[in-house]
Amino acid sequence: MATILVTTANGDTGRPMVDHLVENGFPVRAMVRTDDERAQRLRYKGAAVVFGTLLDFRAVRAALKGLRRAYFTYPVGEGLVEAAVMFPDPAPWRPARTPSRVRSSTARRNWRQRSAESSVAAFPTSR
Repeated sequence: MATILVTTANGDTGRPMVDHLVENGFPVRAMVRTDDERAQRLRYKGAAVVFGTLLDFRAVRAALKGLRRAYFTYPVGEGLVEAAVMFPDPAPWRPARTPSRVRSSTARRNWRQRSAESSVAAFPTSR
């Protein structure tokens, strides 16, 4: 089974997704900003923890290395647009594997928008 990267894995959306994936037997790579007690809890649950911010191109590329699946989530606020635009670009496999209907830049934007909307609906936060 392919490993899945979960971004902002210590957040209100990422943490429940890590729990759900691990409980259902999926290998998870959890991306967090700092190595703290929350990151340690992710390790105890069975996730491989990597560090970085979604606004750092090199950190995103390193977190995606060797992966074909990712669950992108980012707090609504400053940096969201930049992170969403940059996220798929570091993945060398992305253009070849993207369905033809989302290859155009407009379709890709719409596809990301729908992905973000569905993640909010699946795991609403208290904010």
